[in-house]
Amino acid sequence: MEGNTMRKTLGFALAGAIMTAAAPVNAGMLENQSNPVANGAITVAPGNNDRSDWNGIPFYQADPTGDAAAIDYEQVQIAHDDDNVYLHFLLAPQASPQFFGFMHNLFLDTDLDRSTGYFGGGGFLSTGADFLIQGSSYFSFAGGTQDAFAWNFLGGLAFDDFPTTDIELKIPRAVIGNPNAFDLIQNAATNPEDYYPNGATAGAGGDFFRYTIVPEPASLALMGLGVFAITRRKQR
Repeated sequence: MEGNTMRKTLGFALAGAIMTAAAPVNAGMLENQSNPVANGAITVAPGNNDRSDWNGIPFYQADPTGDAAAIDYEQVQIAHDDDNVYLHFLLAPQASPQFFGFMHNLFLDTDLDRSTGYFGGGGFLSTGADFLIQGSSYFSFAGGTQDAFAWNFLGGLAFDDFPTTDIELKIPRAVIGNPNAFDLIQNAATNPEDYYPNGATAGAGGDFFRYTIVPEPASLALMGLGVFAITRRKQR
């Protein structure tokens, strides 16, 4: 009996240790989603303004409007299939429509490690971006220091920006290194600038969103270590 009790105690201690290693606390993570779809379920092509293929996919938390005069991000949906990641983001109505180009910046932290990649001048961003999606072009980080805005151009991506406040983007998973997950921040390089989420500029501990492509193994999920569909933290 004593041996059985000891084995149970060790088992619970081991489970606790695994939980600590597998589920680190991310203070600034506002929300984590994973939305797998069938191959070909979402179509992204210029002039294809049918967004019905996004029905049933949840939006991330809404951003307060009125942040920027020219480009103001409000919400984003993300999904993935075997080959691609898809993004659908909505902007507030614009007095002067802005083309989908260099003023639209999407920072992706694909190793989930703020100590690598671009974290902004002086470290003001909440994540360390390994890739930059600027309009429909994508780049890998090439800075000698983490606050150097230096990037290697890698290619172009499929997108649709009609109307200009309703934008779809398709990113082949291979071009961003086939990550299991990534953290993201959106930025409009306007004057004034807009960041989504708003708290993304608070540095370490600032806000960001996460998207998970490959969940924790089922064996860990059964132990309560990787169970999620959508996790949210109350927005500050």
